Amino acid sequence: MAVEINIPEDSVLISRTDTKGVITYASPDFLSISGYEDDELLKKPHNIIRHPDMPSQVFKEMWSTIKSGHVWTGIVKNRSKNGDYYWVDATVTPIKEANQITGYVSVRKKPSRRDITRAESLYATIRNSGKKNFFDRLFDKPSLQISRLSLSLLGVFSISIFLNAIGFFFYLTSGYSFIRLRLSVFLFRYWQLAKSFQNLISRRLLLFWENFLAENLA
Repeated sequence: MAVEINIPEDSVLISRTDTKGVITYASPDFLSISGYEDDELLKKPHNIIRHPDMPSQVFKEMWSTIKSGHVWTGIVKNRSKNGDYYWVDATVTPIKEANQITGYVSVRKKPSRRDITRAESLYATIRNSGKKNFFDRLFDKPSLQISRLSLSLLGVFSISIFLNAIGFFFYLTSGYSFIRLRLSVFLFRYWQLAKSFQNLISRRLLLFWENFLAENLA
């Protein structure tokens, strides 16, 4: 069973990589904590020490940050050669020559237990969010949320001919305002959508329509 490696307070784990993330230098502390020999790390991708508990989104954000020339910091869980793990407070900085990024340097030290606990909770949440069923993942995407809304609105407009017929009937026979009836029916249908989606924007628009009807059609 994997156990946590306790990093000494004075240890500083340093590594350098090229622009592709291939290790070009590993400090003695890095070698000691990770359990690798120097020749086992050099010319190897830095993700050789990546722990499977780390969400891929974290590293996507890291690469996006450092490729743009900015410094990235974060709490990272790494895996040692023997399968144990250790937490680091990492700072990754781009190395520039003639204003061009030529590589990256990562400086890592022991994080506080409080930071580790927060990171564990955050990463668990991210991992669990990736275990949703197909439709939950599908509709988490903003563009497809719009598609879901569009499909629902299609259901509203699919009965537009029927609503027009009813509205025109009341307009001719009962003296009801055609516009008022149409807006009332639309309000009812929109309330159903807002209730289904539980969407803040939907509820705000619903409130807008309620106020509009109260002020203009009373």
